[in-house]
Parts: sequence; structure tokens; C-alpha cells
Amino acid sequence: MKEFIDTSASGQIVSPFEGVTSSFTDIQKLSESKTNIILNAKRYGKWWILKCLAKDVANDGGYQQKLRKEFDLMMSIDSPFVVKAYSMEPVDDYGMCIIMEYIEGQTLDSWTTATSSRRQRNIMFVRILNAVEDIHASAVVHRDLKPSNIIVNRAGGYPKIIDFGLADSDSHATLKQPAGTAAFIAPEQTVGNVPDTRNDIFSLGAIAKCMNLGCSRSRIIKRCLEPIDRRFQSVGDLKKALASADRIRKNFRRGIAFMFFAAVAATVVALLYRHISPTADSEQISQIQKANIALKDSFDNVITTLNDSLSSVSKANRALSEENTAIKKTADELQQKFDAEEAHRRKIADIIAAGNRRVERYRNDLNADLTQIAEDYVASIATSDISQKELGEIRNAVILKVREIYLSRRNKTENGNKK
Repeated sequence: MKEFIDTSASGQIVSPFEGVTSSFTDIQKLSESKTNIILNAKRYGKWWILKCLAKDVANDGGYQQKLRKEFDLMMSIDSPFVVKAYSMEPVDDYGMCIIMEYIEGQTLDSWTTATSSRRQRNIMFVRILNAVEDIHASAVVHRDLKPSNIIVNRAGGYPKIIDFGLADSDSHATLKQPAGTAAFIAPEQTVGNVPDTRNDIFSLGAIAKCMNLGCSRSRIIKRCLEPIDRRFQSVGDLKKALASADRIRKNFRRGIAFMFFAAVAATVVALLYRHISPTADSEQISQIQKANIALKDSFDNVITTLNDSLSSVSKANRALSEENTAIKKTADELQQKFDAEEAHRRKIADIIAAGNRRVERYRNDLNADLTQIAEDYVASIATSDISQKELGEIRNAVILKVREIYLSRRNKTENGNKK
């Protein structure tokens, strides 16, 4: 029985083999770099985006593997906020291409420039956080998040993360490399460290800074841009911090509103007192008394709201202080560990240097057994704080010195014989 599938790309019932033989038409080049070409083309009456290798690197196995890695990572992510890849197949004149959905929209930086509403920009940033959270849930780190790699689609105003050319995951350890774009790259990425979700946290902070989200976000953005151990540990933690800031701001605004209405009520009561006649009847007096009670209730509500706001701020500050203390403690522990490891490395280097000096003393003593001297030295320095692996490395380093001396002697002998 012939199998048919419903492709989410075309919305039509097609044979699973139709895409292999169908060709693309109306191919247009959108951009080209030293390593990649981006095209758009039509198939099944729809526009698609194609990504292939530039001609200069098209036959390079490393770049072919990198393109395949990008496709595998995109296929592993299931999110409405991430560009969808549908297949990887050869295209005439361009070779192997990643076939992706076509997104009608504009880049985030263009959208931000055109959007004056700070509220809309904040909503968009939260949507971007949701997109990155989906990426991280698939054990992928994007490593090149920036406004030009985020497309805001025209249909619903939702962001789409694109360009996974520098993305990485633990399953692609052989392809790890320094990656990122200036101004949005985390400092640790410049030295090619293992991909970490906190790399993307830094980039999100840089993006938020460009989006002008308001003063209430400044402390949160600052923390995103801290060294890796002081940043938010996940997108979830970053979202919690934003929610907390929103609650504090909302309570503060509510308190201000209550104070305004209380001031209005006080003004009304004062005017009533001022215009009441000496012969006011009991009904007038009753109205004034009711106004007084309402005024007192308003002030009580204001005080309660302000107390709640102050309590929330105090609680948030205590939590932040405790978190900063924990981060500082962790940083201090890591620094102590690093210092201890560095001191131990220097100790091993000094031991190797001492062994080389001992062997060097016998360079001109042709009767000395340099190998035995090296072995005796290694045996003499064996202690409990030096592991067997390190002892083996020390032995190999000193024996290498022995071989260098023997080679030098042989060369001298051969040169002497020639003369």
C-alpha cells in the first residue's frame, strides 16, 4: 500500500517521494558569505528558504559536516518561535541545501525602531525568552543570538529565531569552536569553551539593552551581562526576575493611584466643611461624616498598599542579597579551586624542570645511564599528592629530555665521522 503524508509545509496530501524529484523554481539569491549562500525559491506554489555552502567550501568535508549539524539541530527543536527545517536535499547548481520555511516579516532591530510602545517591546522580549527556552529544552545552545537573527513575522507579530549555523549541543562535541557576533557574544565564547545555556543569557541581556525596555529592567539586564557564574542560571530564572519586577512596579503604581484619589477625597471634604452653613441640618452633617469615613478608609487603603509594596521590595531585596551572597560564595570556592589547581600545575612543572636539570648534568658523561637516572628521579618524587597519571606525565617529559640528549650525541658522532 502506497503511503501518503500531510506535509505541514504545503498543507497538501503528497507522496513522501514527491519532494525528492520536484525541482525548485524562481530561485533568488538573498545573501552570500564566504561559507554560505541563502536563497529563496518556489516549490508546490510556496516560497521556501534554502541554505547551502558557498562554492569555495562546497567540497570541504568540515563545512559539509557543519551544514549537516545545523540541520540536525534545527530538526531537534519543536517550537513555534523557531524557524522550521523540513529537509536536506540536493538542489541543481547549488548542491546540498537545508530547506526551511519562508518567514514574511522584519528583523527585530527594524521592528524595535518602528515600535514606539514600550509595553509591546516588553511583550516581544518575553516571547523571545520563550523561544530561547524552547531551544534550551532541546539541549541546544544558539550561541549567536542577536536582533538580525530574530525575525518578527507580519502575520501575528511573533518572533522566529533563525540561523543555527553556530549553534551547538553535547552531541556535536567534535565541532566545537569559538563562536558569536561582536556586541552580543558572551566573553567565554571567544576562547571556545563548551557550550553553556548561560552564553545565550548574555546575548539576551545585550538584546534587551538594545530594545530599550525601561528603567525597571536595568538591574536585570546588568545581571545578564555579568561573568558567567553571576548570570541568571537559566531563562526560567530570568523570567522570574522580570515577573517580580512587574509585581513591584504594579503595587507601586496602585499605591500612587490610591494616594491621588485620597487627595481628591480630602479636597472634597475640605470644600464641604468650608461651604457648610452654621445652620446645617442633620442630613448635611451626616453626609460630611460619611465623607470623613470614606476619606479615612481611602487613607487606610493607601497605607496598606504602600506597606505591601515596601514588603515586596524588601522581600525581593533580601532574596537578591541572599542570591548574591550565594553567588559570591560559589565564585570564591571556584577561585580557590582554580588557585589550588594552578599551584599544583606549577608544582608539576617545577618537578619536570628539576628532572630535566638532573639529566642535563650528565649530558657529557658518556658512561652515565640517563634512562636509569630519569627512572630513579621519578621514583624519588612519588608522593601521595601526585597521582599515577601525573607521575606518568612527569616520567614521559623527563624521558623526552633523555632522548633529546641521546639524539644530540648521535648527531655529534655522525658529524665527527663525516669530518
